[in-house]
Amino acid sequence: MPSNDYEYCPIQTKCVPNQLKEIINIIPCLINNVAVAATYAMRQYDVQRVAIIDFDVHHGNGTADIFKNDDNVMFCSSFQHPFYPFGGLDNQPSHFKPVPLEGGYALSALGRSVVAHVKALVSHPYITV
Repeated sequence: MPSNDYEYCPIQTKCVPNQLKEIINIIPCLINNVAVAATYAMRQYDVQRVAIIDFDVHHGNGTADIFKNDDNVMFCSSFQHPFYPFGGLDNQPSHFKPVPLEGGYALSALGRSVVAHVKALVSHPYITV
């Protein structure tokens, strides 16, 4: 791994193929690739801290469930609220930074979400800028 202090890896989550649309509500994602990548980096390259920033209409409850007990992973999630899966705000660990957005949000709201994520990153006790 490069010797930089910070690395950036944009990842687009891929869910089940179109042929499996009938089970999409049962199994939203077969493999959580961002969780696999974060875990691999921490185990294989001794990465101490990871920040996952999730921009989506849905709260990243699968990723949240995987890392809820690992405070070395900060999880920032912007999502339409209220909206399926109707969570993401209650009883969140201190290393989770939810950014709920009202439905029908415009690009300006998404911009505010980005600013909120950056503020969460900068103010997080594990991040030094």
